[in-house]
Amino acid sequence: MDSAQQAQAEVPHYNGMIFFIPVSNLAEMFAGQTGLEKAFNEMRDKYPRMPTWKSIKTWIFGSKVTYPTRPTSLASLHVFNTALVDLPQDTAERPILWRPHSEWRGFLLGLPFRHEATRKFWLDRLEREYELAVRVFGDKKDQLSRLKLVAQDPLVEELGACGARRRMDALVASDDPAICDSPEIGFARMADGVSTAVRFIAWLVVDRSLARWEEMVAAGKEEDVLFLELLPELDAESGAWSRPLQRQLQVLSRDAGCPPYRSATSFLGSVWGSSLNACIKGRQKLLRNWEEERPVRPSKSSVNGLLASLGVYFGAGVIRADYHSERFRFAWAAGHLRQLLSDNGMPDAMIADVVAVYEQEYRLARRILGRSLSSGGTEQDSAGQMTWPASESSC
Repeated sequence: MDSAQQAQAEVPHYNGMIFFIPVSNLAEMFAGQTGLEKAFNEMRDKYPRMPTWKSIKTWIFGSKVTYPTRPTSLASLHVFNTALVDLPQDTAERPILWRPHSEWRGFLLGLPFRHEATRKFWLDRLEREYELAVRVFGDKKDQLSRLKLVAQDPLVEELGACGARRRMDALVASDDPAICDSPEIGFARMADGVSTAVRFIAWLVVDRSLARWEEMVAAGKEEDVLFLELLPELDAESGAWSRPLQRQLQVLSRDAGCPPYRSATSFLGSVWGSSLNACIKGRQKLLRNWEEERPVRPSKSSVNGLLASLGVYFGAGVIRADYHSERFRFAWAAGHLRQLLSDNGMPDAMIADVVAVYEQEYRLARRILGRSLSSGGTEQDSAGQMTWPASESSC
């Protein structure tokens, strides 16, 4: 038995989550149900001896982690481990094997961050959650005692939703074990897990954007909280959530010079169809589908085709294709995430607390990576409209 197998046999293994949600759930939240599978298949193109997606889903992302025994399966899993990152070398000495820690460690070490400080910062947070998991699961504690440990940990404020500390303290204050199975605890824990993912996305945006600092300065966006305007916003009067993809189409049409009397979908669809000598009404209908409350996810080819047609029509210097392509991905993911939370019954006020952590974490990332935002910064769209006031203490 090699050291990895020995570790699997001797170290207690735990699933579940505290703050870091399983990587498979992260992919589904921000890339849809097939997002992780697509990413895996792209990796398999590079490492053809890796196991199939069906096998990986069974071994790693199923309800229980199982380990293959056939020599061919073990060989393919070794290729997979080599392509990513294997278990920590000190696994055998660790008190528990915590599934989110194992998944996220490999995920973080394998990502091509532009700034190593980003990787270091999130690995540190991950290790601190692991230490919390040891305290939570290491002894035979009842569920309420475990929740109190989570509520008292500093990570509640660092990784949780806005107001997480206050919310958790209030919930566990009664000492009533029945609270552990209440919807309130379920939503609070869900909000904190999703907020951790949103905070991570904010870091990815900062990490990537600062690598193109000169472009940001040239575009006048160095003081912006990028993509802030694409986050879902609740209308207090109507009770309806904004539609991020609809907002992105509006901004794109303004960038392209859409006259004020035309709708974004009409204008963009007309330009798109004309450039291809294709059916204009068909392109306009497709864009309207992107504006729906439950929008069709824009395919990469459709987004690239739309942006290419605008570049041809108005000149490549007018439409920054790579920037708008990223905005389309972010807008769809933001709307999809909000819809998932609503479908699960999370109250609108709590969803707003999840959304609010993006700006808070974005500002933190800018400070840590050496490009602090001014205290009163706001994001403006390309038409110069103020969209969302920024606050240093948005939570």
